[in-house]
Amino acid sequence: MGLWALCRGLALLLFGMNFMGRALEQACGKAAAKMMQHPCEQPLHGFFLGAATTAMLQSSAAVTVIVVGFVNSGRLTLHGAVGTIMGSNVGTTLTGWLTAWLGVSSGVFSVQ
Repeated sequence: MGLWALCRGLALLLFGMNFMGRALEQACGKAAAKMMQHPCEQPLHGFFLGAATTAMLQSSAAVTVIVVGFVNSGRLTLHGAVGTIMGSNVGTTLTGWLTAWLGVSSGVFSVQ
C-alpha cells in the first residue's frame, strides 16, 4: 500500500506541474518568453531573473516548469535556462533564510 500511494502521489505531482506549466505558458507565454529571452542570454542575468521570479511566485518548482516549457518550445536556449533555474533554487533558499531570520528576530520562534 505504501509504494502504491507513493506512485500515485508522484504521478499526481507530475501531472499538476505539467498542467500548471502549460496553463502559465498559454496565459503569458509570448510576453513572458519575450521578457525572459533577452536577460537569459547571459547566465548571470538569468540567475537574478530566476531569483526575482521565485521571490514573486514563491515556488522554484513553478519557475523551473515555466523555464523548461520555454526551452522545450524553443523560446529559450538551454544555456540561458541553466542560470535561471540556478537563480530560482537560490531564491528559494534565501526565502527560507529570510523567513527563519525574521521569525527568530521578531520572537515568533523562541530560542531557549
